[in-house]
Amino acid sequence: MWIRHGSVGFVSAVAQNLNIADIHCNLLPALKPFLKSEIIQIEKEVGKTCILQ
Repeated sequence: MWIRHGSVGFVSAVAQNLNIADIHCNLLPALKPFLKSEIIQIEKEVGKTCILQ
């Protein structure tokens, strides 16, 4: 469980340093196979909700 929380924190930190186009074109497609539901905005709280359901 702690690995998931760490992963969410890492992805959230990376997303803060990318522009919106990079997030939607590169980051989200790479994460999509690992998510249980679709996400629109990458934030720490949204990510935790998505992976912990």
